[in-house]
Amino acid sequence: MECCIYCGKPTDRLTDEHVISEGLGCKEVLPKCVCHACNSMFGHTFEGKAVNDLAFFRNLLRIPGKEGAIPTYRCAGVFNGQEG
Repeated sequence: MECCIYCGKPTDRLTDEHVISEGLGCKEVLPKCVCHACNSMFGHTFEGKAVNDLAFFRNLLRIPGKEGAIPTYRCAGVFNGQEG
């Protein structure tokens, strides 16, 4: 029986862990090393928010996500009295 690299609990059902979030286009994985509970917790609470928060930089640097799409990013503001 293998153990999860995060929580250390033994389980027969480990899942793959992406080295860098799949949402940032990473294809590299650590095979069968994370339990389902930890994978869900990190994927939904931390990774999902981090990937969304990086949308501006992903657009600026043209970094595609797991589906190959580069996120659109629009911002509005006022510069020298003009809206843009």
